[in-house]
Amino acid sequence: MQGHPTVLLKRSSPVKEAGNILGLKEKEELHRHFPQGIVALDVETTGLSPLTDFIVECAAVKILPDSSLHIFNCTVNPGHPIPRSSTAIHGITDAFVQKAQGPEVVLPKFIDFAGGLPLVAHNAVFDFGHLISGLHRLGLPPPPLSIYCSLRAARTAFEDMPDNKLSTLAHKLKIPLISHHRALDDALCSLAIFARALMEKKEKISEKAYLFNGKDIQGEEPFSMPPSIVPLAERVAGGKDIEIVYSKGKRKGQFRPVRPVGILPLPEGSALYALCLLDNKHKNFLLRKIVDFRDGEKLIPVVGSSKENIFYYGQKALIILAHLGLLFWIGFVLMESGAMSLGPVLGHFAGLSLYGGGLIWFTAKWDRHNHLEKIRKKRKTHGG
Repeated sequence: MQGHPTVLLKRSSPVKEAGNILGLKEKEELHRHFPQGIVALDVETTGLSPLTDFIVECAAVKILPDSSLHIFNCTVNPGHPIPRSSTAIHGITDAFVQKAQGPEVVLPKFIDFAGGLPLVAHNAVFDFGHLISGLHRLGLPPPPLSIYCSLRAARTAFEDMPDNKLSTLAHKLKIPLISHHRALDDALCSLAIFARALMEKKEKISEKAYLFNGKDIQGEEPFSMPPSIVPLAERVAGGKDIEIVYSKGKRKGQFRPVRPVGILPLPEGSALYALCLLDNKHKNFLLRKIVDFRDGEKLIPVVGSSKENIFYYGQKALIILAHLGLLFWIGFVLMESGAMSLGPVLGHFAGLSLYGGGLIWFTAKWDRHNHLEKIRKKRKTHGG
């Protein structure tokens, strides 16, 4: 992470500031889509992986049907050291949270504050992911809140933006962002951006901004970290580019270079959120579907016997057996018809097998060569 520590400000009147940021038109638009009200959330944390990191600040802004604004703003003692790299972003130190309440107090208070209303955040899978991971550690279930993402809404509404970062959108839309990377200011800004996006009146913005409901996240799988994935999690924390084999998608069975961002709890299961360096898009990769991964050119196999691993390698074995069976059947028909004797049939069969094996080997080597060239070019482009 890079950046400068944010100055820790004492807020004189957060509600008044919120009123200055959210104008009448923004409030009316929010009421039109969410007549019962809506809550904007932001959290600051020890890192970017909800499954392994912890909340150090939690803030929210709630707007109700009578247009009144309500503020929730708490620092949190995570019970773990705050890395310097994280302090460099939000300015929150171990000393600053030393006397703060722990997550066992703050998080249930936030759930009461939200009151079952829809929740919006900028790149909401991270903020809500940290929230429900913290609740899971306390033995509490995810709250049944409808989750919306202001980043997704902005991507649909403002197609000419250079990017969809909170700071970029705030600057371009002239929305005040007093202390970026402090939870209350970011929550206020995300709510204003969400309202502005809805005001664009483009089709299905609210639908595209919707992620899921908290009740969709059930059981242990969204929060599980298989032992075989621990080395991958360590590389995510280290911020290093890796290569993964994913048993799904167009590049199924092939290594692809990715830049890890974090490990998230999702309704489908725990997932690696990463930038795919081949198409420059952020994607979710379910941990249970990551077959292999490696650091550079060194292979690090994911040990274990997941159903995906068995299915993947079983597919390859069946394809090879099917081709060999077809060749053997052709030879048998020729021998039975008297066109060829057993000796030449076996000779042709052996020759074709060697030819096929050689072709497969050469294709794999050539694909590996091209793949590594793509990785090197990507790393140069992204400064990796």
